[in-house]
Amino acid sequence: MKLPDLELYDFHCDTALSCLRNGVSLTDPNNGLHISLGRELPYKRFVQTLAVFSSPSLSNDEGWETFLKAAALIDEQSSGFPANFGWILAVEGGNILNNDISRLDRMAELGVKFLTLVWGGHGCIGGAHSDPEGRGLTDFGVAVVRRCYQLGIIPDVSHSSDESFRMVSEIAGELGGTIIATHSNSRAICPHKRNLTDAQFMRIVNLGGVAGLNFCRDFIVENGDGVPCAIDDIVPHIERFMSLGGEDAVVMGADLDGTSPLPAGRKNAPEIIGAEELYLLADRLLQLNYSEKQVRKIFSENAKAFLKRNDINEQISH
Repeated sequence: MKLPDLELYDFHCDTALSCLRNGVSLTDPNNGLHISLGRELPYKRFVQTLAVFSSPSLSNDEGWETFLKAAALIDEQSSGFPANFGWILAVEGGNILNNDISRLDRMAELGVKFLTLVWGGHGCIGGAHSDPEGRGLTDFGVAVVRRCYQLGIIPDVSHSSDESFRMVSEIAGELGGTIIATHSNSRAICPHKRNLTDAQFMRIVNLGGVAGLNFCRDFIVENGDGVPCAIDDIVPHIERFMSLGGEDAVVMGADLDGTSPLPAGRKNAPEIIGAEELYLLADRLLQLNYSEKQVRKIFSENAKAFLKRNDINEQISH
């Protein structure tokens, strides 16, 4: 590890739901997950957004109950979290609101700071990237986005259809708010609808937002499940975002425990084990003559600045 005092701020993982489903602890070194706070992590500080995913296999109400259970589980386990770990609570998939905006207020009470509005198809919030009709926000979705800004919850446009993205960004501009794409790469590099167009990324930058680098192979290289994929393949996404004026807007959003297999650490090498090996990207960037300052921006400083601008403090163990 070339930067022994490296900090890692990552804006998306699905580990909370995995802990709930598998009946394991985030601190168990043998939990079988991409993130374990019981394994040695080579970071001076590690801050992770714990996004509770609402599986489409559940009804909206079942998804809501799952979110409540996962939030309670995080709170229950948090007393055992190490002192150098902080977390941000988030929700992935707004369908669990089920046309009841009071649930959004309850999310805010429980500490949710990011809401990935949609995940797949079309629902009560609006259209996702996989909606065959490419629909935008519903009337309820518009009300949710507006209420998010009142509650201090930042709308996450990862998974959004292009039309939903447009509508969210217009509301953000109107209200003087920001948006985030917690785990989305560049569509110019990998032409998947889950990724951001150049114009979308620039809109995020102009609104003071950030975009998190996603380690899902499908969003790194075209036909990612069928071709080799390694850390080197993430670099072009960074370079594309940098070329669009995004040096201060690129963060980490690896989607740990939400995708498998992860990329290899290098060509023809085993896949990344989990959070403890994400530093390999930092090492590779330094080898490619990225400055130490630029690497620290991607791994922590851009995220810290974003959180500070939006008055968000990570939760810490007491």
